[in-house]
Amino acid sequence: MDIDIEIHQINKAESESNQYIQAKLLSDKPKLSEKFKIEVLATNEMKDFTYQVFGRGKMIESKSVSVPNAKQFLLELSPSMMMIPKANVVIYYITSCGDI
Repeated sequence: MDIDIEIHQINKAESESNQYIQAKLLSDKPKLSEKFKIEVLATNEMKDFTYQVFGRGKMIESKSVSVPNAKQFLLELSPSMMMIPKANVVIYYITSCGDI
């Protein structure tokens, strides 16, 4: 069973520190039986980031991931029935100067 995972491009906000984050869905057509992959990229090294998964109007999962001094991370998530037919993933981090 395919799952429609959406990662929307959001216009970049102004950042005094010029630090940004980007997420890219690497799995072409996520299936319920397989983990799906999201590449997380930052312009500067991150200490950690937080992801939230929403499906059927509810937050399904919210976790912080420690990535000491990394600019790139491959996030692998296991789909659930709550993500069918569609899920949204929000990823953010707090920069060294406090921007979100």
